[in-house]
Amino acid sequence: MPYAEFSILTGLRFGNLAGLRWPDIDWLSQLTHLWETKSDKQFSVELCDRAIALLRAQHDTWGDKSEWCWPNSKGGRLDSPHFRQRVWAPAFKRAGLVWHDPRHARKEGTASLGKSFDSRELFWSRPN
Repeated sequence: MPYAEFSILTGLRFGNLAGLRWPDIDWLSQLTHLWETKSDKQFSVELCDRAIALLRAQHDTWGDKSEWCWPNSKGGRLDSPHFRQRVWAPAFKRAGLVWHDPRHARKEGTASLGKSFDSRELFWSRPN
């Protein structure tokens, strides 16, 4: 699932991913600019080559159909709480996994720098 992989690589919150628009992507500098954040602070996130490749594939599919990088099935803005509750959480539950927030694991794994790691070790665990 490209959305999940991009989330892991960037460490972005669901809301930031849902609000990401094509003009927010600086393809040459390999950055994404976040204008609306939970903390009301604007910032940029470095994108590794794999994250850029995922965005290019999304752009090939949605670039001329939606302003959103990760749109819903109709091209509109993804409703992140709805997506988390109705799609994401049930998928992890079926797999017997618990999702750990990628923002914290990213700090340890430096995934945005393209370092190799076993994502299962950093981001998923079996529930107790």
